[in-house]
Amino acid sequence: MYFALIWKTPLLSLAELELAHVKDIRSQGNAVFFSMDKKNEPLLDQLAWIMKWWIILPRTPRYDDLAPLHVYDEALNEILSDCKLVWTNDKTIGMRCKKVYGVKRFKQVDMEKADLDVKRGGVELIYFNEQLLGQVKWWQDIDRYAAIDFDKPERGMQIGMMPAKLTEILLNIGLIHLDIQEDHIPTIYDPFCGFGTTLFVANSLGYHAIWSDINASLAKKNISWWKEHEFANTDRFITHFKHDIHEPFTKPFLDHVDVIVTEWWLWPVIKKEQKTKHGEQMKELQKYIDEIVAVYRWFLVNTKEKFVGIPMVITVPVYDWLGDVIEQRISQYATQLWYTVEQVGEVYKRKTQVVGRRVLLLK
Repeated sequence: MYFALIWKTPLLSLAELELAHVKDIRSQGNAVFFSMDKKNEPLLDQLAWIMKWWIILPRTPRYDDLAPLHVYDEALNEILSDCKLVWTNDKTIGMRCKKVYGVKRFKQVDMEKADLDVKRGGVELIYFNEQLLGQVKWWQDIDRYAAIDFDKPERGMQIGMMPAKLTEILLNIGLIHLDIQEDHIPTIYDPFCGFGTTLFVANSLGYHAIWSDINASLAKKNISWWKEHEFANTDRFITHFKHDIHEPFTKPFLDHVDVIVTEWWLWPVIKKEQKTKHGEQMKELQKYIDEIVAVYRWFLVNTKEKFVGIPMVITVPVYDWLGDVIEQRISQYATQLWYTVEQVGEVYKRKTQVVGRRVLLLK
């Protein structure tokens, strides 16, 4: 049995888990337990909404009539034989590791936290209950997300730049709907590339990337930085071209696209405290609805012409005081064009903001 600690949006997390072909899912708080084929373990490493994961330790049945922790003695004896540091969420586990297995020290820390000492050579154990004791093997790749979000020469958090972590889950949700041959390297396309987040995430995962925008200057400034970065895969192609979404897609290399992942400008990010301070600004933002919908309408028309059968994962803005009016109008146009439209997970939004993102899957 496997376990994973999932992020603050559980429905998005569960949707992304489908990529690893997991089975028999059940939940306990922010932990999920499941089974899967061992060959799919590497797929869990690329799931953005998992904070950490690995296996539930096997129990020794003949010890079932003893104290609860004794049933794990054989498993713990094997993994702690040369261990100097244990990190655990349970003090009883930590004390037993010292007394029984000779571990020099343990750290008791919230199971949602990470610790560099453990990653560099310790063992992390999570005690869920008497039936479930897990060992952690993989932690979320925070450094990669931080580099893509904050180290780019050109970036714009103040205008709602899509986070790398969210971008990766959109990409994974798109890949779920592909029948990929084992030796095929997927190609990801973002027609509203902005600062280049989608192409950097795709390239960091080992995929080919194509990107375009009506103004490609910002992403182009970031490309040279990325090609020198430690997380870049230099043997994967990155192709770009300037494109107005009102025009048809004509580039021949677009025939190789497997998944489209994109977000148009989220518009200025507005915090809750601004709602009363800048009432006029809030009213002004309502005028943007028609423009947002118009851009996506052209996007849908032109992608329908070019990308037949290609899954598209997009986000649309959801404002507290507007509800899902933007999503409804975009979904209506998509349905008229014979797309199937599926909501994926919850609205992704930070607590301090009044605008969030709704994830839509179009096929």
